[in-house]
Amino acid sequence: MHQMNGTLTINGKPAPDLNVVMHVEGNRPSSGLTDANGKFTMHYTSTQTGVVAGENYITLSPANGDTELFPVPEEFKEVVERYGEVTKAFKMDIDKDYDNFELNLQ
Repeated sequence: MHQMNGTLTINGKPAPDLNVVMHVEGNRPSSGLTDANGKFTMHYTSTQTGVVAGENYITLSPANGDTELFPVPEEFKEVVERYGEVTKAFKMDIDKDYDNFELNLQ
């Protein structure tokens, strides 16, 4: 298990109220909710932070999956839709801790 926190930006702008989810085969996913500045900390469970080592596929979704309570800004919709399902479009090999990781998507 590796620790990860960082900032999500989309097209160079902080992306608030999004779930960053990292899926690794054979394990439960880790997730982190971005704050108003796009900052997040990954959680494996409600009491354990971190991301499972190995090849992770990154997805994005609205906070709590609710687009009515947490609408995705128009300027981010295309990117959130692109990364809305487990896909090989963006993958990352987790082999160490990441502090202040910059996740910049376009």
